[in-house]
Amino acid sequence: MTTIYFVRHGETEANTHFLYQGCTDLPLTPNGLEQIDLLARRLREVPVDCIYSSPLRRAWVAAEHINRWHGVPLLPDPALLELCGGAFEGLNLSEVRRRFPREIKIWDEEPWNFVGPGMEDGFAHSFEQLGRAVRRVARNHPGQTVLLSSHGCMQRLFNLLARGWGLRRMGELEWGGNCSYTVAEFDPDGTAHLLVQNECGHIPPDRLAPVFCQPPARD
Repeated sequence: MTTIYFVRHGETEANTHFLYQGCTDLPLTPNGLEQIDLLARRLREVPVDCIYSSPLRRAWVAAEHINRWHGVPLLPDPALLELCGGAFEGLNLSEVRRRFPREIKIWDEEPWNFVGPGMEDGFAHSFEQLGRAVRRVARNHPGQTVLLSSHGCMQRLFNLLARGWGLRRMGELEWGGNCSYTVAEFDPDGTAHLLVQNECGHIPPDRLAPVFCQPPARD
């Protein structure tokens, strides 16, 4: 059995302005770096044996900060890349809803069918790719603890895998905030046992960033 910690990166400017960033390679904000430091300190006693990270720098920097406490192999894994949003990227939520009503309706109501405008692959491809990666990690690291550093959409997909759910149940899951983490145990055949989901108690409320699809209420 392999224990996997799946962490989401810290805040970026896109997170603070409700912009869809997808595969756009944005850096962390100063607050995002502080979030990562809090997460790293929270996980410093976890006996991590290896870390895999999305190559995008917001996730890679998060992995590097966490690894300062562990000094274990840190490896890039394209399967952990964020879902690319195509023409969504760089737009705020209001603009996305105005310009792409059909696509955002699918995002809201049938996310398992979502493919970003101009893209060939969407959630279904990312879910399949992530599932293969998790099973590979479980086979290659039996009895070990592995940390995966990735992104918000991918965390949601990982949470499905950790529950043993199919992609069509994605709408039942809440989004995890920046620097939240999920913990699950996986058998070599991919059978999962969820332990913790979207934990973010280590981030003070005034340090939390908004979630793209859940903007704050306006008076």
